[in-house]
Amino acid sequence: MATPLPRPPTVPAAAPAALSERFAIDLARSLPAAGAGLPAFAARPRDEAAPVPLIALLVPAALPPRADLPDAAAVDLPGVMLPLAQGPAAGPAGRPGWFVIGPAPPGPPLWPAGGGGGTPWTESELLRDVIAPAAAALAGLRARGLTHRAVRPDNLFRAQGRRAVLGCAWAT
Repeated sequence: MATPLPRPPTVPAAAPAALSERFAIDLARSLPAAGAGLPAFAARPRDEAAPVPLIALLVPAALPPRADLPDAAAVDLPGVMLPLAQGPAAGPAGRPGWFVIGPAPPGPPLWPAGGGGGTPWTESELLRDVIAPAAAALAGLRARGLTHRAVRPDNLFRAQGRRAVLGCAWAT
């Protein structure tokens, strides 16, 4: 008797079939600094009169979708850009793709890919505005049994007052 193949994990968040019904992904508006090395595109909710700016991250084809996405509506994690939905949608050149939709970064990355990090940080700013908020965000994730797996200078974004916010880690 043949052994059955394992079933793929159940994906929380939005139902995959509803992704393109709920969000519009603008493939003509690439956001290279927002994706921390992943293809990122402008996105918006379809049902809001004043659309909130969002990003759509294209998950690498070789990777399976993450099954441990937190429910952004039910989880309060300051300092973390939480995903809103994930699912299939038409990608670049019309090829099918898997996208994770989330909030747009609150500001520029601490250190964009390729360099050019802007004004240097003082030691006290680094401790207060980068290390402390990142540590608190990681502790909040750990308390919920989640991992970030993408803490890098190009995936930490400057919010108001230069405080660091962990970027999206749910696409890998």
